[in-house]
Amino acid sequence: MEPNAGYNLRHLQAPIASGFSLRALTFLLETIGQQSGLAAFLTAPTGNFSLRGRSFEESPTLLPIVIDYPKSSEVAHYARVVNADSKGTVLPPQELLDLLLEYTNQTGAVDVGRKLVDTGSFAFYTARDYHDAYSKKQTNPIAVAERLVAHIKASNESYPALNSIVQYEPERILAQARASAERWAAGKPLSVLDGVPVTCKEEADIEGYERRVGTSFYARGQPSTSNNAALARLAAGGAIVLGATNMHEIGFDVSNINTDADHGPARNPYNVMHVTGGSSGGSASSVASGLAVISVGADGGGSLRIPASHCGVFTIKPTHSRIPALGWAPLDASTAHVGPIAATATDLLLGYAAMAGPHPEDAASQSLPSVRLPTLEAWRSVLDSGKGVLKGLCVGIFWNYFRDADVEYVNNAEKMVLEMARRGAEIVEVEIPDLEDFRVAHLLAIGSEITQEADAMLASARARNPNSNPSFSLPNRLNLAAQKACMTAADYVTSMKVRTRCIQRMKELFNKCDVFVLPTSGDVAPPVPEEGEKGGTGLSDLTTSAMCMRFAFLGNLSGIPAISVPTGQHPPFPAGKSRLPTGLQVLAPWYREDLLLLVAKACEGILEEGALKVELGKAPFEVEKEGSVKKVDRVEGEKVVRKRPDVWYDVLG
Repeated sequence: MEPNAGYNLRHLQAPIASGFSLRALTFLLETIGQQSGLAAFLTAPTGNFSLRGRSFEESPTLLPIVIDYPKSSEVAHYARVVNADSKGTVLPPQELLDLLLEYTNQTGAVDVGRKLVDTGSFAFYTARDYHDAYSKKQTNPIAVAERLVAHIKASNESYPALNSIVQYEPERILAQARASAERWAAGKPLSVLDGVPVTCKEEADIEGYERRVGTSFYARGQPSTSNNAALARLAAGGAIVLGATNMHEIGFDVSNINTDADHGPARNPYNVMHVTGGSSGGSASSVASGLAVISVGADGGGSLRIPASHCGVFTIKPTHSRIPALGWAPLDASTAHVGPIAATATDLLLGYAAMAGPHPEDAASQSLPSVRLPTLEAWRSVLDSGKGVLKGLCVGIFWNYFRDADVEYVNNAEKMVLEMARRGAEIVEVEIPDLEDFRVAHLLAIGSEITQEADAMLASARARNPNSNPSFSLPNRLNLAAQKACMTAADYVTSMKVRTRCIQRMKELFNKCDVFVLPTSGDVAPPVPEEGEKGGTGLSDLTTSAMCMRFAFLGNLSGIPAISVPTGQHPPFPAGKSRLPTGLQVLAPWYREDLLLLVAKACEGILEEGALKVELGKAPFEVEKEGSVKKVDRVEGEKVVRKRPDVWYDVLG
C-alpha cells in the first residue's frame, strides 16, 4: 500500500457573502429557504449531507468520555497524580496551590524565558515574574492593577482598538489588588498566582460581569453573581480577574469578528489589521498583548487552539470534562472543552493544574480518572539528552494530512518536529481512515447544538423584555437559518454514531504512537475585512473558516486532549502573511495532559534556543517509499525565535 493511501479530507469552496449579498441571502433563507431548496444548495459545499443514506453500525456516543484510558498502570514514570478525590472539590486544595510554585523553580540551561533573551527571543512576563516582583517589593498588586486599568483603557481607545478585554470595572480590579497586597504585606500569599492578572472568555459566568456570549442582547443588565468553576479555582489562588474577553458571537465561527456587539472585532497583537482567530480570540489577544498571564477559554472546534496559534501563544484543550464546564453557556456541550491560554508552557501548566479535576456539582468530571501532572524531575529536565521527555517519544504523523495546508505554515510546524527528532523523538508514519466523515460529523454535532442554544437565548431575551427584538449578526443568522432548514434530528444521531467510530480510530492511532502531530491551523490569521469593522455587515467566508479549522475536529469529536505551541512566524512573503505567528498541534490519548505539557515545555525550549533554522521554502523532511522518513540536514537559514508583538504592554515595567 502506498504511503497515506485513502486520504480523503476535502477542501471547502464556497462563495464569500457580505454587504448586500449577505443581507439578501439571509432574508431569503429566513423566509423561503427550506421550501425553495436554497438552503440545501448553499450548504452542499460543506458536505453536510454526505453521511445521509449510509449505515453506521456503531451505537451513538453523546459525550466523548472514555473511562480510564490509558490504564493507570500504563502511565509513564514522569506522571504524578493530584486531585484524586473522586467527587472533587469546589476549590483547589491548598497543597496543590503550594505545589504550583515548585513548577516555576527552574535550574540550568533549560530555564527558558528571562535567561534566554540573549538568543533574540522575546520573553513574556510570567506568573513567577509577578511573584518575584512582589516578594522582593519591587512593586505591589495595587500598582500593577493601576497600570493594568490604564493599559486596558488605552487598548480599547487606540485606533484600531485591540478589543481583547471588552468588560472591565476598575474598582473591581483594584479591590482584588488591595486584598492581594494585604496578603503579600502579611507574608501570606495564597499561591504563586496571588496578584497575577487573568481574564476569562465572555461565554462564562464572571462575577460582576454579564455573560453576553459575544452578542449584542444576551444577559444585558444581568451580571453574574459568581465565577464559573474554572475561574473560581484561579481566583482561589489569589489571581486578579481583569474582566471578560471578546469572543466570536455564540462561538459560531473562528474569526472573532463581532460587528453587532458594542466593541467590534478582537485584533491580533502581532498585527492589528488581522484577526485573532476564535472564538476565544479576546483571551488569546489579552495574553499575547501582556495584559493577562493566563486566560480561560473554551474550544468546541478549535476555539482555543486557533487563536492561540494566530496570536503566538500556548494553549491546552484538555480531555473532555477534565476542567468542569460549570458556569459556561451550554453552546456545544458534546464538543466543548474549557482550558487555559498562556504565553509560556509553565504558566499553561499552572492554569491547567489549578483548574483541572472533579467538581462535586459536575457528574461528568467525577467519572474521570485522577488528574496527572508531570513530576517535578521530569519538568526540570525536559530537554535533558539522557532522560528528557523527547527521548524515545513516539510521534505519529499522517503526512498527506499534515502537509495539506499553507506551505510555509506547514514548514514551520515541520521544523519543530524535526528538532524533536534531533532530541530523540521517533517519527513514525500513521494513517487515519474516515477523516472526511469525522469532519462532517463534527460540523453536524456542533452546528446542531449551537443552533438549539441560540434559539433558547433568543427566547430568553424576548421573555425578559417582550418589546425587544433580539437578533444575531447577519453571518450567524445566515448560518442558523441554513442549519434549521437542512439539518435533522437523524443527522445529529448519525454524527454521534460517527463519533463512536472516531473514538475507536483514536484508540487504534495511539496503539502506534505516544502523540500525534498536526499544524494547528491551515494558515495564518486572515486580515480584518472592511465589512468586519464595528457596525459592518460582517461576512460569510466558509472557505477561510474551514481552512483555519482543518486540523481541529479530531480533538473535539473524540474528546482527546491537544496543545498548540508557537513555531515562530510566517516568512516575509507574501506580504499579506508576513511575520504572523504559526503553531504546531500535539494530540495525546485521553487524560495524558501530563505528557502534552512536557512536550509543550520541550517545544518552548527549542524555540527559545533559536534552534529552528531551516531554509525558507524547503520542507525539513522528505518522505521516501513505504512511508519512511529522511531527515534533511539543517540549513542555516533565518533563525526562528519568538518575536515581541506589535502591541505589548509592559505591566511590570
